[in-house]
Parts: sequence; structure tokens; C-alpha cells
Amino acid sequence: MKLGLVLVIVGGVVGIACVLALLIVFILWKSKPERLNHNMDRSAAHKFSEKSNINARHVPQTMRQATHGQPPYNIFTEEEIEDATNNFDQSNLIGEGSQGQQKGLPHSIMQQLDVLQNLRHRHMVSVLGHCIITHHELPQVTSTVFIVLEYISNVTLRDQLTDGKKKEILKWPQRMAISIGIARGVQFLHTGVAPGIFGNNFKIQNILLDDSLNAKVSGYRIPLPSKLERGSSEAPSTILRSAIDPSLRGSYAYESMSTAVQITLNCLSKVSSTRPSIEDVLWNLQYSMQVQENWTSSGNLSTKF
Repeated sequence: MKLGLVLVIVGGVVGIACVLALLIVFILWKSKPERLNHNMDRSAAHKFSEKSNINARHVPQTMRQATHGQPPYNIFTEEEIEDATNNFDQSNLIGEGSQGQQKGLPHSIMQQLDVLQNLRHRHMVSVLGHCIITHHELPQVTSTVFIVLEYISNVTLRDQLTDGKKKEILKWPQRMAISIGIARGVQFLHTGVAPGIFGNNFKIQNILLDDSLNAKVSGYRIPLPSKLERGSSEAPSTILRSAIDPSLRGSYAYESMSTAVQITLNCLSKVSSTRPSIEDVLWNLQYSMQVQENWTSSGNLSTKF
């Protein structure tokens, strides 16, 4: 179990490295926004264990401050969900699961809901609430659990980087700010809740940007203990390219860029013991941003790349 936990921690850091790498290089992909998460209780009983239960008393004060300003958690009625989803239109549902049947509402679902309502951070797509609808007309009483997520109306990071129709290309300071926001969201998942949430499958299409270009991590999950045991230490197939996005040239400080590139390469190291922690990643990104700000204010606008 300890080995598995270490491996999934490494996997989370590698995921951050891949996103940062894609901010530095130029790639072509596309994605869609997310709205609601539809989850069946019959699968929830298998997806969450008692070890995933979060105790808010263990959340550091600095992490709690990042949840300030978040909308309150709500228990929605069936009518509210029906209205919000346009009579349960499939276009408003982003996920559904079913693995067998159980009688009534299993206790593990309530544990799941206790966990979800603590996942609230300014750099995460927060859970706004849930709705439980019980179906008595079936041969066995079953319940459907709707998980309502924060709606981000702008675009994904992938779209922002690759959509040629965008009027404004992200400058290096904006990309660094987005990277720092992503790292803070992941840091909250790792250390802001107890136990930490690892094994998240981070992809560039799971990073959403609001109207102010603030990064919001979506697609995170609460892992099964069995998946912790099966953690993988394989290096990602995609590595950092040597070419910098041409649109960035002349807009960044050499030391700022080299710091970001180096921490990315460290995260992608084949030797797991040399990969940095999420705290080290965040520190280096913040340092890179500070160097960039000093470079811009000095007026010495020259680069070596």
C-alpha cells in the first residue's frame, strides 16, 4: 500500500508536468465544457471506501482560505435538478456509472457525499451540491444520485492554446499564472484534505479557464484503495519538446522559461526518486513568475531562446 501510494503521488506530479509542458510547446487538440455529473448509487458503493472520508479538522488553515468565496453547498430537490438539466437532457450530463444493484441507499454513498462537499477550492471545479432521487416503482428500491458541479462558461486550456480564431494569444506571464493555479489546485487535492486525493488523471482538456483566465482543475476523483495498490510508475509517452511556442518569443525572461522547463523535465524523470513534490513544483513556478515580473518591470526585454 505504501509503495502504491508513492506511485500515485508520482503520477499526479507527472500529470502536472505534462500540462506545464503543453503550456510551453505548441500542440493541436480540442475539447468541450462540463456541466453536471450524473452518478448512480449502485456504482458509488464500489467507488468509495471508508478510508476516503475527509475530516475537515485536518485541513491546513492556508488551504481553508482558498475555499473562501465559494458558493454554499446545497441539497437540491428533484424539481430543481429537472429544471436545471432541461428535463434531464443528456447534453447536461457528463458521467454515469452502474455496477450491480443494492437495496436502499448504501452507507458508502453518504460517505461519498461527505467527501465531495469538502472538495471546494478556487482553482478546482467545485462541487455545489447533490440530489438523491429514490425510485420505488422498480422491483427493487433504487436511488439515483446527481452530483452538481460548478459551471465554467469560458473554455478549456486546450481550446485557449490551440484555437486559431482566438483574438489573444496567451503570453508567457499568463501561462505561468495558469500553471501556478493548476499546481495550487493539485496541492489542495494532495494536502488540503485528509486523506489526500491522488491518482488523478490530469489532462489538458480537464483544465478549464473562467472569464478571467483563472485555472480550474476538473476531472479529479477519489481513488479506490485497490487502485492505490496498482499505481504505475511508468514514464509518460509524451515528453517535453525542445521547441518553444513561436508566439512566445520576445515575451519571456530566459531564467523564467528555463526554470519552468527544468522543473517540467524533473517531473518527467524516469527515476521516480528524483521527481519533485507538488510543493517543489509550486515553488519553482512561483519563482519563475517572480523572475518574469522583475524582467518585465526592468525594461530589459531580451531573451536567449
